Amino acid sequence: MHLCNKSSELEKIKLKILYLLNTKFDVPSLTVHELTDDYFETTFPLTPCEMVYLLHFIEDMLDFKFTKSDIDDICIYTINGLTQIIETKQSFSERRS
Repeated sequence: MHLCNKSSELEKIKLKILYLLNTKFDVPSLTVHELTDDYFETTFPLTPCEMVYLLHFIEDMLDFKFTKSDIDDICIYTINGLTQIIETKQSFSERRS
């Protein structure tokens, strides 16, 4: 994938995550350009239960499942890390199709 296309895809994924955060949770409303790569608890004070719900909503929206190793990966608890995990899953899924 070309670097510009990958950057565009990552931004689209971040927008989907923001949409879920802004519509399903009581969190500060931010744009994709205001995001930092802090842990969710810093930028969006989600409880552990809410984080599980967020991952569930993402699975439903994007039609895939996170694996145990995805959940164990500390990167999943940052915006950029979660975005990268999702992008990798989508790329793998597209290659299999």
